[in-house]
Amino acid sequence: MSINVSRLAMNVLHDTAYDMLSSQAQRHLSELLRRGEAYARKGLGVELQQTVQRMPNLTATTVTLGTPTIAATGPAQSPEAISDLRDALMQLAPWRKGPFSLFGVQVDAEWRSDWKWARLRPFLPELHHKRILDIGCGNGYYLFRIAHEAPAIAIGVDPFLRYYYQYLALQRYLQTPGILFIPCALDDVLDLGPTFDVVFCMGMLNHHRSPLDCLRQLAMLLDSRGTAVVEALTISGAGDHALSPYPRYAKMHNCYFLPTVPCLIHWLRRAGFDDVQVVGQTATTCEEQRRTEWMTFESLADFLDPRDPALTVEGYPAPIRTTVVCRAKHPAPATSPPT
Repeated sequence: MSINVSRLAMNVLHDTAYDMLSSQAQRHLSELLRRGEAYARKGLGVELQQTVQRMPNLTATTVTLGTPTIAATGPAQSPEAISDLRDALMQLAPWRKGPFSLFGVQVDAEWRSDWKWARLRPFLPELHHKRILDIGCGNGYYLFRIAHEAPAIAIGVDPFLRYYYQYLALQRYLQTPGILFIPCALDDVLDLGPTFDVVFCMGMLNHHRSPLDCLRQLAMLLDSRGTAVVEALTISGAGDHALSPYPRYAKMHNCYFLPTVPCLIHWLRRAGFDDVQVVGQTATTCEEQRRTEWMTFESLADFLDPRDPALTVEGYPAPIRTTVVCRAKHPAPATSPPT
């Protein structure tokens, strides 16, 4: 069975949610789907698509999205079918976000993403019948949790094809309507304009070379007084400054800035947000992020100083994740001109 972006988009593009988008957004979404489908069939995508296509044809009778483990269950299957399913899912590893359970196969991902959702959910705005964008959505764990809230439309974007095909593997059995994953980056969706009621940006800001421009782009995607949910790595301190680690932070070469909380708030206000509320600060622990059978590479324990877990291996302060909920002012400030 051939699986691609356009096929999974049909649940969205042929219901009333599509009519909630402006004509410009509709045209650009169609173009994003076309480009995403072409991109997903190149390079590593060829191998990953074959893996998803070889997955056994199983039909779920119960799909669970509102519990910590997103699950699909059905009639008893043969040991061979379950073994084939497990092997295919393992070929899509590493699994960073989860947990998932498909017909009894437990995907114990690196991150206990359900813990973050449990901390965040009490502070979120109404998601029912809203237009939602999740930037840097990983394999779509939070898209599925959002789907439980019955949004009008929820779109996730992430350029990493392994995450995209993990999402397709999950959707093969979950068959969750109203959500859509497009393999692309933030810059690619800007032409959608001020379309969304809620934009999630969790874990991406520190990896952007220009965090202020990134936040401005979020504001530009929100409809009038829309809500942004931003999670970022921060450092302690009362001053409005940011750490710029070099050459790595927690072994990450692409972590450019870690602000203090006051600095992050100032960035958000400069970018066109107000009603800025810090709703959570959590030190990342090795219980929440760890190596598992489904993610066998280095994880948090390898990134911290073994003699002092309050420091990274480079000697920087260990990760603190700060979550902020804020609202867009309009018109949003334009992004900075090229220099």
